[in-house]
Amino acid sequence: MPISPQARLLDRLEALKGQFKSDAGREAAALLRQAGRTQWADAAQLIHCHEIVSFLRAYPQNKHVLQLADRVLATLGAQVKRLRKTGSDAFEDPATSGITQTGLSTFFSHPFAHSLALRYGNAVSIDWEAYEHPERLGRVLARLIPEAYEDWAIAPHPDWRRWYEKADGSVAWLTQNVQPEVFDLLELPIRLELGDSVASRSRGRIERKRIFFHHHRDRPLLTRKDVSLSRELASKAIRVQRLS
Repeated sequence: MPISPQARLLDRLEALKGQFKSDAGREAAALLRQAGRTQWADAAQLIHCHEIVSFLRAYPQNKHVLQLADRVLATLGAQVKRLRKTGSDAFEDPATSGITQTGLSTFFSHPFAHSLALRYGNAVSIDWEAYEHPERLGRVLARLIPEAYEDWAIAPHPDWRRWYEKADGSVAWLTQNVQPEVFDLLELPIRLELGDSVASRSRGRIERKRIFFHHHRDRPLLTRKDVSLSRELASKAIRVQRLS
């Protein structure tokens, strides 16, 4: 079966990870420009592109490669939206979650869920489709919503999602009105829709005045097998600068 142009491009980009000779930087820049113009055939290709470009953004050969990697990551959102409309659930895989214009669901602790809700508002919600224990909300919502008390006390299987939405419930509202230990026992799957926010791996950045570039062009990055803890601990102590 012939290799598609997209797959060939990804293979060439993959081969440049951790390569720092001058020609590697030039080739990476050319391939990143091509990647920015490429229409990815499916979610698997787009995810592969995202992971390679994220690596090149983290370990760029030079400033130009860094800037081009940022541009490619910024353009992927529109293609993610297109592929999600086809019904692909590949973006929900925990191993590759966090890509721009996707979402993720998991059991966040009370402090974490509260923090997310305050920062991202309506982008944070209960993932009702994944919630296996909605009955656990009964006692909580019966206390928070007086009208729901009768349902909780009499009806065998109240629709707690309906009561929650009728009360304009939100994760922020829950975390503010439910004790942390009670909230955690509810085992609520919380969903965060990342959109184009800096909460995504694609857009998240830590501001730095200086960016490190690997200048040993004839040597690749160290691997774990290249590091000896005993040798490092026995060597001369490095100079430490107190920052705060």
